[in-house]
Amino acid sequence: MSSGVVIRNWVPRLYNALGSIMPPCASEECRQQSRILDRVRSSGTGIRVDARWYCSPECFERAMRDEFQLLLSEERSRQGSRMHRVPLGLLLMSHGAIDHAQLTAALEAQRQAGKGRIGEWLGRIAGVNEDQITKALSDQLCCPVLRSSSVSPQLAETVPVRLLEHYRMVPVHYSNSPRNMYIAFCDQVDHSVLYGVERMLQCRTQPCLISDSTMERTLTRLRSTTRPDEVVFANNQSPSEMAKITRNYAAQLHADAAKVVACGEHVWVRLLRPRHIFNLLFQRGAGKLSGTGVRTSLWS
Repeated sequence: MSSGVVIRNWVPRLYNALGSIMPPCASEECRQQSRILDRVRSSGTGIRVDARWYCSPECFERAMRDEFQLLLSEERSRQGSRMHRVPLGLLLMSHGAIDHAQLTAALEAQRQAGKGRIGEWLGRIAGVNEDQITKALSDQLCCPVLRSSSVSPQLAETVPVRLLEHYRMVPVHYSNSPRNMYIAFCDQVDHSVLYGVERMLQCRTQPCLISDSTMERTLTRLRSTTRPDEVVFANNQSPSEMAKITRNYAAQLHADAAKVVACGEHVWVRLLRPRHIFNLLFQRGAGKLSGTGVRTSLWS
């Protein structure tokens, strides 16, 4: 068999092998997605988003813009359905912690002040303590109370500290089999945040409760830890602006993979490269990307 025949036989096989190793760009607008040689040239500069690969910063930016638009529209569509719960005051009455007169007085004080949570007013007027409040919240939400709150720094670092502060939550336990992460709250349980953490970390989240003072001590410890791998954008950027910012950070970090999820009032972007993780948080204004449809106030 001549060398020319051998080369002709191997060329299609080589192209097929390269095509399986270097899949086409996932962007429908990409001009290079069907050309093997272009894929080879861009193989070191592309970035993967979940199972999709984008060959260039331009294709990646378009994909992020579309992803942000989708997340924002999905979050808006979930707003409006509130959970119905037995009021905290009635639960405390059923526990014998307060009587009807004390509850009435606390509600009136709250109404006149125009601020404050009912649990705080019951503490002032009826002497209700944190343990009684937490127990009532546990019954209200069918959520267990965590008595020990020691948190390893490695576990806490799996979620950006700005999210922990904003939603007053902290990861407290993780089990590999099955992949469960227990996240403690004290003020409110936001199920849209739990769902976002699940998608980002590819685990199942379980809420639990700790007291307000325990949460504050834990967050104070976490605030003292320097985290150069987090950047927060508090303004209401458009999806196009968010995509451009994400593209620029991905280029600076030489990231080879990215993941994006909606997390309550935030969009959380995680950029990855070998042995390094960088988090971007885009905070949206109330009513634009809000978890009010699934957020449960613990003190109301």
